[in-house]
Amino acid sequence: KSNSEPLLPAPVLRLLPLEEPQKRFKSSLSQWWYFAQEKISVQLSREGGLKKMLVSGDLSVQINDPDCARIVVHAQLGDGSRAFKFRPHPKLDAAAWNGQNVLALKDPEKPYPVGASNKQGIIKWRLTTTDESFVPLSLNFWPNEENGKSVVSVEYTMEKEGLTLKDVCIAIPIKELSSGQPEIALCDGETVWDVQDRQLRWHVDEISTDGSGTLEFSVP
Repeated sequence: KSNSEPLLPAPVLRLLPLEEPQKRFKSSLSQWWYFAQEKISVQLSREGGLKKMLVSGDLSVQINDPDCARIVVHAQLGDGSRAFKFRPHPKLDAAAWNGQNVLALKDPEKPYPVGASNKQGIIKWRLTTTDESFVPLSLNFWPNEENGKSVVSVEYTMEKEGLTLKDVCIAIPIKELSSGQPEIALCDGETVWDVQDRQLRWHVDEISTDGSGTLEFSVP
């Protein structure tokens, strides 16, 4: 699981300059902010093949200037957007989004609230796929027997250029271990043993282009 910047597999949602009906203005960070987040969850087989991948994200705006409270967002969708399902907020004009990729208020007489405590979600997107071309990371597992122990080496490699994954957690199920916990010999990052789920969780703060890392552990 991870959070990602930017969106997969290419920039899916690119914001163009904002404008208010009948009025153009120079946007600045003091007038409005937007917040985008995306989470990726991938299930892989022991051989590294994709079982299932889920991508979910959302975009929010925070209006700091009352003059911007009726902003219209023109979105330019990337090539990878066809596989995604987008859902604009009910307060937005669905026809404008479906026809022109425009995020505009359904009723301009009801503007966005203003202020730091009034961040408003405007659109969500979701992708469920078994297409391996979407997977940002590859994982290689190398199990061996050494001195009566199962020794496993795991390596991840970033496969997508221009992509940064943050707060990455690679969960490795070890159902055979009924007591104790795996012995860690090498780790790029940090590990936590989840006793209840019998999973070794490998945490990496950030993985960017050409990034790779290794984990080696043994099980009695």
